[in-house]
Amino acid sequence: MSGRYRRGALAALIGVCCLTVALDLPAFRPPTGGWRTDVLAIGGVAIVAGVLDIVLTAGDATPRSVPAAIQAARSADIEAHIDEDATRRYVPTTDGVRLHIEDVPLDPVGAHLLASLDRDPLDGATAPDTVTARLADVATGRFELAMDVRPVETDGVAAVVVTDAVGDPTAVDAPIASLLAVGLARAHDRPMIVDAANEGGDGVRLTYRYE
Repeated sequence: MSGRYRRGALAALIGVCCLTVALDLPAFRPPTGGWRTDVLAIGGVAIVAGVLDIVLTAGDATPRSVPAAIQAARSADIEAHIDEDATRRYVPTTDGVRLHIEDVPLDPVGAHLLASLDRDPLDGATAPDTVTARLADVATGRFELAMDVRPVETDGVAAVVVTDAVGDPTAVDAPIASLLAVGLARAHDRPMIVDAANEGGDGVRLTYRYE
């Protein structure tokens, strides 16, 4: 394993450990409180940093299985401690967009992906169709998170059908779903909820709506 992979994998492993401790051991909260949120934040940042380090560092092409496995570990760890039908809310704050699941704030992967770009792909756009199209281009081009991200009609704010994504796009804070949710929440300055459903074949439909 190269130094590039070791660094990213180590960061992701630290993140998974932090999330496990924070979610599994609430009884150890000190009288001053607040440690659980801090550890969750540290764990989320570490995992995202590991994924970004592997995906974005210059070098040979990264096997898709690497970021997919890291993201799967994070999603599985979170999903093991929340209700199966827990609502995933991407909430704009003064410090950026945060992911809230059962009132637990997490650092979304999508926020770090957008922050890693030299230029804001939204460029002030607010129209849902425009925002979705630009984020879809970034997802399939710059980040190669999916083979295809096709905007489709919806009664909600926006919807896309994702084909051949990196990892499971229906998982908690999956990169492709998170990227669009963060971008839409930021553009509209309103909390955004994402619903994921299998479309048949290799396609997954991601629908975004206001809270």
